[in-house]
Amino acid sequence: SRMFQLNSDESSAHERTWIWEQGLEMLRRSPIIGIGKGSFLISNDTGLIAHSNYMTNLAELGLVGFFVWLSILYFTFKGLNSVHLRFERLETKDENEVVLHVLSMGLFWGLLAFSFATFFVTMELDVIYAWWGLCAAAVNITAKKKSNSEISVKFKDMLSIFALMLFIIFLIYWISRK
Repeated sequence: SRMFQLNSDESSAHERTWIWEQGLEMLRRSPIIGIGKGSFLISNDTGLIAHSNYMTNLAELGLVGFFVWLSILYFTFKGLNSVHLRFERLETKDENEVVLHVLSMGLFWGLLAFSFATFFVTMELDVIYAWWGLCAAAVNITAKKKSNSEISVKFKDMLSIFALMLFIIFLIYWISRK
């Protein structure tokens, strides 16, 4: 199939990895706060987009902004998972609970697919922010139904986000240098 024929020698793949190298160079020049939101396109030699939400956000937001961006993504998944776990613990499940659970799981799996797909395409329009808002609404509705339902921020979460951030940076670096 086509997937077995792809390699980094193809012009499209080579161009993408070259742009990622430029994005890493942008990050090296301004590692803390990045080059500024919306500046990736005008800051590289070709005027091309990064073809990766992760590379774009890393270069434009720097390490601090990328950590915050990944934190939002992480806690969105954590919140949707708490909705699922709450549903599983319910002894009696009424129709509203079932509908909320199905919608929450649809949001979860859609966000997961979006997160994987946008590693290789840039699609961070208002869609991701609207999606995060829908997820927050589902989590908030569930939180109002039970006590002690806030999603707590623990040191373990911060370490997980930091490890995820390092993994993504390494993966981008490895793919761009391959």
